[in-house]
Amino acid sequence: MKNNFKYAKSVIKYLEKRYGRLKGNTIADDVQYIKDIVNDHTTEDLQMMSRRINAAISYKKDTGYLDNHIVMYLGLLIPVFTSMGITIFNIVTNYNLAFLNNFLKINENQIKDADNLSDIFTSIDLSAPVNKWVYLICLILLLIFIAMAIVVRSIKKPIDNLYCYSVIIEEAIEQKKYIKRKRKRHLGKR
Repeated sequence: MKNNFKYAKSVIKYLEKRYGRLKGNTIADDVQYIKDIVNDHTTEDLQMMSRRINAAISYKKDTGYLDNHIVMYLGLLIPVFTSMGITIFNIVTNYNLAFLNNFLKINENQIKDADNLSDIFTSIDLSAPVNKWVYLICLILLLIFIAMAIVVRSIKKPIDNLYCYSVIIEEAIEQKKYIKRKRKRHLGKR
């Protein structure tokens, strides 16, 4: 197969297209992958690949505040949404209390003793709205944690892939150097 590395725009895409993906490979598959790379490329090609992959790793690490501070950024959302939930709960509770106050003013003449007033207060059950808001806040926190896990995974996945290829290329360079030393020793014995 013709070596067209010099015309590739991306080292990773070139390696994946030519030799296949590394995901799910066993050590034996990786050894064969390295042998194929060593047989098809010069030491200079391998060093160029290594430098470009390391530059891509550095670029991925350096770019974006969100990439570097994801836990801190998403951690800010927890108090924000919790505060919003508590605020909404307070608004609903105050609305219910205002309704109760108006009800008592309208029906003042019908409420003659404390027993009627006590019955009115016990008939107004605020546990349903409280439970709904507690469930809503828990759901929002759960969604934040799920979003955090998805974002962290989506950020780390490309870097993990780059590290895998970096290790493979470094091992290929070592293998190429070993083969050159072996050839020199073999030629020196003649």
